[in-house]
Amino acid sequence: MSAIDVRIFTSVSEAVSYFEKLRERLSTSLEELRQLISRLQELATNPLYEQIEERVRDVDTVFGTIRIVISEPLSKTLERLKRYESELETALRNVERSIEILRKALDQDETLRTVRGTVIVVMENYLVRRVLVTLSF
Repeated sequence: MSAIDVRIFTSVSEAVSYFEKLRERLSTSLEELRQLISRLQELATNPLYEQIEERVRDVDTVFGTIRIVISEPLSKTLERLKRYESELETALRNVERSIEILRKALDQDETLRTVRGTVIVVMENYLVRRVLVTLSF
């Protein structure tokens, strides 16, 4: 699934700072998720956790239907968490690539370091696709 996001900053340097903080948050989330997966894999050796009845509830909201998983066999939970781990790894790689792109732009054009205005960053799945800079007058 592709997610488009638009962020507005006052400088390219501020955009780099945003992505650096985002990298820290994603790294922390990824590490916590990996620890959880590891703990659950230890539990998976007990066949009792595969006998858990699957119970889900679909809740209709204004935004659509939300599926709430109340309980499920541990193998299904682990499978789901590993997909999330993969998605987080991709997001983290994209954030790192975005930082590289923005830093390269700053290195190639020194005036971008001091320019103030509106910096619009368009990203897809945390990967910078476009950077629009409008100068202050």
